[in-house]
This record gives sequence, C-alpha cells and structure tokens, in this order.
Amino acid sequence: MNVFPINPFHTSSPQVRAPQVRARRSLALLLAGLAVCTLSFAEATAGGSSPPKSAYDPETMEKVDPESSARNVPITADPAVEGDSGAAKAPSAPGVAHPGTPSGAVGTLSPRNGGLPSNLWSGSSLSVTRKLLPLMPTSTGSLTIRDLERRLLLTAALPPEGAVDGDRPSWVEMRAERLFAIGDVEGVRDLANVTPPAAAGSLLRRMKLDALLLTSNTDQACREAETSVNPSSDGDLSKLLILCNFLVGKTLEGNLGLDQLHERKDRDRPFLLAVEAVAGQPPGKGKMKLFEPTPLHVAAFAAAHISMPADVLAKGGAGVAHAVALAADTAPDTRFAAADQAETVGSLSSESLRRVYLSTTFSAADLAAPLSRADAVGARGRALLFRAASDQPDHVLRGKLTAKALELGRAKGRFLSTARLFSDILRDLPTESGLEAQAGVLARGLLILGRDDAARPWVNLAKDEQLWPLMTVQTTKVGQSIDQLAFDKWRASLSGLPPAEQSRRAAIVLGTLAGLGVTVPEGAWLDILDPSAAGPNPGLFALMQNSALAGQVGGTALAALAAIGEKPLGTVDSVTIGEVVSALSVAGLGEEARALSMEAMLASGF
Repeated sequence: MNVFPINPFHTSSPQVRAPQVRARRSLALLLAGLAVCTLSFAEATAGGSSPPKSAYDPETMEKVDPESSARNVPITADPAVEGDSGAAKAPSAPGVAHPGTPSGAVGTLSPRNGGLPSNLWSGSSLSVTRKLLPLMPTSTGSLTIRDLERRLLLTAALPPEGAVDGDRPSWVEMRAERLFAIGDVEGVRDLANVTPPAAAGSLLRRMKLDALLLTSNTDQACREAETSVNPSSDGDLSKLLILCNFLVGKTLEGNLGLDQLHERKDRDRPFLLAVEAVAGQPPGKGKMKLFEPTPLHVAAFAAAHISMPADVLAKGGAGVAHAVALAADTAPDTRFAAADQAETVGSLSSESLRRVYLSTTFSAADLAAPLSRADAVGARGRALLFRAASDQPDHVLRGKLTAKALELGRAKGRFLSTARLFSDILRDLPTESGLEAQAGVLARGLLILGRDDAARPWVNLAKDEQLWPLMTVQTTKVGQSIDQLAFDKWRASLSGLPPAEQSRRAAIVLGTLAGLGVTVPEGAWLDILDPSAAGPNPGLFALMQNSALAGQVGGTALAALAAIGEKPLGTVDSVTIGEVVSALSVAGLGEEARALSMEAMLASGF
C-alpha cells in the first residue's frame, strides 16, 4: 500500500495521454528509440547492468547457490475483460477459472484489493516480458518501486501473449521467482497456494517450501516435504526431513539422518550444530559463522533457539533479513540491523519494526541522554531515539528526538524508512517555536509521507528555499506552470554546491515535474546539463514509451522498472528518472509516478 494519498491521473484516452509525453525529448532520441524497437530485445538492452542473483535462476528456474540471494483468496482473470480498462469481473467461484482462461492468470490481487487492471499484460509478449523480469530491481530502497513490483506480480491477469499451460518455467513460476528476489516470501507462499496444478510444478512447490520456512511455518513445510516424490535427490530437502523428524519426535529417524550427513562429511556445520541442538546434544564450541544462509538455516536456528550470527545479513537477502528481525532468540543488535534492512526494502512493515524497537531494553545512561548517545550505539541508535521519542511528553524534546533520527536516516540513506517509523509522532507533533532549527527536516519527513497540509506550517517555519521542489511535486497539478520566481530562488540556494551537482539536481526537478504533466518554461532548461556518466538505455526507453502510449500498463511498468535497474535510486541518471515518471503518468500510474519523484529527490540529497 502506498503512503502517498494523492489522486492518480485519469489518462484512459490516448488523446489525453499523448500530450503528457514531454515535448523536450529530442528528435535523435525518438529516432534512436524507434530504430532500437526493430532490433531483437537482446540487442536493445545490451550494455545494461547484470541483474542480481536470487535463490532461483530466472531463466532455468533451477535452485542456485543461496549466496546470491485477507490473503490466500484465489482470483482468476476473466478473458472477457481483456482490453477493458475497468476492474476485473469476479470469477464465478474462488479459484475456478473461466472457460479458456490460462491457469497462469491466477493471483491474489485484483483492482478491488489494491491490484492493477486485469488486462495489464494485454499487448505484451512473453518473449520480451521474460527478458525484462530479471531486470526488475531488488534493492533500490524505494517502497514505491517494491509496491509496484509486488502488485505487478500478484495481480490476477491474463498472461502475456505466447504463454500457454505446460510451459516450464510457467508464467506463475517466473512471477514467484521475482517475488522471492524482492523478499516478498509471503507473496510467494500465497501465490503458490492459489495456483492450480497445471501451472505449478516442482519448482513452484520448492519455492513455496522456502517461503514457509522463512515465515515460521515449519510445521506446514514439513508436511509438504513429506509428500515430495524423491527427497533424496535434493540435499536441502533431505536435510529438512531430518529436522522435521526431530521436531515431531521421530528421534530414531532423525539420528539416522544425522549419521548419514556425518558419513558423507557434510560441510554445512551451522545446520549440523543447529539440528544437533534440536536433538538435545550439547552445543558446539567456537564462534559460528554463516556466510551463505538459506531458509533451512533460518528454520533450524529457530527450532534450536540459537541466535543467528551477525554475518547472516551479508548475503541472506530481504527474506532472510525479515525472518532474523523477528527471531526472538537472536541478539538485539543483529535483530536491529536485520529489521532496518528488511524495512528499508519493504519486506518488513513499519509496525513490525516499531515492535522490535520497543521490545528491547536500554541502559539508564542511554535513556538519560538519547540525543548524545544515538551516534555512539551503532545499530541501536535509531531504536533508542524512537523509544525516547515515544516516551517523551514534551513536544519540543519529542520534536528534537524525531529530527535527530531523521537526520541520521538521511545521512545513511534511510530517510524514508525513518519517516515511516516516526509517522505517528510526526503526524501529532504541533508546530512549536522552539523547533525552528529542526523545522526543515520535520517538513521533509511529512512531505515524503504525502502529508503536504501538515508539512506546510513547518515549511513556513523553516524558511528553507530547498524545500520548494518537494512541496511543488506534492501540490502542483497537471497543466499548471511552475513558479519561475520560486524556482530561481531554489536554484540560488544551491550556490554552495559544485556546478555539476547543481545541474544534476535541477535536471531531476525539471524532469520529474515535466513527467508529471507540469508546464516547465523553456528558459528553465537552458542551463541544465545532465552530468550522468551512465547514459540512458534507448531500447528500454522505446519499449517504455510505446507501451505507455498504447495503454499497456504491465509493459510500461516492467520496462520502467528495468530502466531503473539495480542502482540505488539516488544514483539513477536524471534523464531516466524523468522518462520513467513520464511513462508511468501516461500509462495511468500517476500516483506511483509522483511518489517515485519524491523518493528520487530525497535519495539525491534534497
């Protein structure tokens, strides 16, 4: 669910959509984009960055080295609404496909519960879609991006053209792999639960097992593992059955399995130590390291009530970080680091993060001086400030604690995450005369949460010209012109920055505003120089623009996500940001475009 309560653009008509494509795009770029469209997709995307690895290879869907990285209600797309921009019709019965509907059309979201239109893949081909899916980013730190990815993958919709029942990997398996890669293990589990056998297969069942292990559903994972056709062919599955035997009291079978692992000289020492602890054996000596954590390790450590080692977060991915954050037996500092990591990428809710923070005790010295101690206590700093602000009755002191946390978050690239954490405190904080020095950062926190009305008094109190872009993105409407005087004052406020950085920020502001349909005076473009070293990808731009103008929501969103790629949002070049915002707006995803504009500005140091 987005945190930006703003109205999406109503752009269902091509005559309305087309003028929103920015006129400033050069003829050369258009010709290059059209030329690239005639090439194969592999040529069109040449030179892009390599996609991150996940637990499953997106091409073969084989399990790979894990060092790379109201639900469960089936919804099936209705073929009768293909090409209709309205909401999908409800199926005649939950989980029952309409005649002629591919089994891969199933999902857990519809337009009625936050999903995208049921015709979102209309006009998209499977060959192009299959190439783009692995390019979806997994760790940009943008919740707007992650939310769009999740809705794209979980919406019940007719598959792209060319997908048929019996394909391996199936369309559902490809979607599940991407959900796993972004850390939405609950989405993987739920999608697997509603998928009919014709679209499932062994790979989806295996992903579901991993998802169950990461969501503390070990009992269900054990029941499903027992029905596997040949567990001996899968080392992890055979290990899971050993753990399951001990958990249900089958000690003899469990010990036989352990003996076999020792005879084979299995090198997975962390798993062996965890299972031996479950079996009642004395804990092993020495410091345990776990550089390549798997969902099975998470389940085994939880069953043994053993603290997960801190190094588990280096290569575990968002799903593992989510599980470690909720592991009560794990050391607090490791839980804090895991919770921060998981919430930042969207696999842990802000409410869960608050519970983790509030469940921890702090020393009297820390609580007596949280503002000065926050910098010195590492991963606990933000937790300490949140605890102190939650308990502080004085408005001015609570505001200073909140501002300190936001400043720390901004310095560490976690401003949006911190704003979400303190959202209730920010909402209820009255504008006080003793908070002039903190007014700017408090205004930023409210603006990124989409609360421009609440932010306005803080903006006025701060008298900070550098807040103008953030306020303008939230409040300016389609077709409205920017305030040239305010823009000039904002540009003047950047005088202390290097010229290249001034140009970069101006390019981001003007590009995103133009992409949102705001009128930018021609003179404002004259001194804009995009200093980006990494140029835009014309092939992805062409796909993105053509899909947007054709009203293809899925194709537009997927190409836009691929264009952003795996870079942190603050390092994506301004041209790409502007093009993505424009394409999303044209395709009817105006709310997402505006939210992404705000995140891009804050990630770029605004």
